[in-house]
Amino acid sequence: MTSIISSLSATQVQNLTTDQFKAMSTADVAALTTADVAGLSSAQINAIQASSIVKISNAALGVIASNASLAVGLSTSDIVALSPAQIATLGSAGIVNIGTNDIGVLTTSQVKSLTTAQLNALAQAGTDGIAKMAAATLQSLSAAQISQIGTVGLTALASAGVGALTTAQVSGLTTSELANISTSTLTGLLNAADQGKLSAAQVTALGTAGVNALSSIASGQISGLTSTQVANLTTALLSTLTSSEASKLTTSQLAGLVANAGLTSNSASQVLAGLSAAQIGQLGSAGLTALASAAVGTLSTAQVAGLTTSELAN
Repeated sequence: MTSIISSLSATQVQNLTTDQFKAMSTADVAALTTADVAGLSSAQINAIQASSIVKISNAALGVIASNASLAVGLSTSDIVALSPAQIATLGSAGIVNIGTNDIGVLTTSQVKSLTTAQLNALAQAGTDGIAKMAAATLQSLSAAQISQIGTVGLTALASAGVGALTTAQVSGLTTSELANISTSTLTGLLNAADQGKLSAAQVTALGTAGVNALSSIASGQISGLTSTQVANLTTALLSTLTSSEASKLTTSQLAGLVANAGLTSNSASQVLAGLSAAQIGQLGSAGLTALASAAVGTLSTAQVAGLTTSELAN
């Protein structure tokens, strides 16, 4: 059925009342051109029924969304009614222009269709952008999408209290993102369970302050610790390392370990006790010297057997 709208000029369309826009059929809305919508008011756009707005052309929808004064005319019902493909056509400016309330009603399927540019725009909008998404919707973001959010976006998510991330999303956090977020963002973004999902490479990227902000260090993360990170581990974190985990420390990590003043504390005694005879032999004379005499005195018979002649000679 041919719409009468296609016979009207842009000026005539723009002079229609809100009641007339409300009465428009899907065919009428589909006939709206970019020239027609460019001169509309937000009230006229808001009058269009959600069941009809979904038939608007991508080009016309793009004109509305790219103009902040027009985009506010799109209601939450309109946004929910749009298909994922239509959401993607809103563009980076459009996805921000729809407003915080509309960002909050985006569905999981719509969020999955967001382009890299749109995600970046929402991330840059911070607490008025990506942080306005519903928690359940945020958790539908893929690992690839999480990697595109950047430091600003992650900071916004942390301040909004996004809640638990999925294992896949944690894996999507890039080393660059992790290296540049603050410790408050780290702990605000990742709860204790999420922190345990970080890979060894991600732990390396956290730096000294980031590692010390963790609740504990998982066995699979031990290999990611640098000697500097080990040397600066808090006594509280040292106390969470098990003897089994201590036995996995490499030569360079051991160098950091003996430089850690907390190693000789009672709360970290299990770390020293967990070192194998081979690891004791890797400490070197400097490493043994770094240990307090009291700590050396706690070495087991097997550990003492690991002392090298060089270590004993010095």
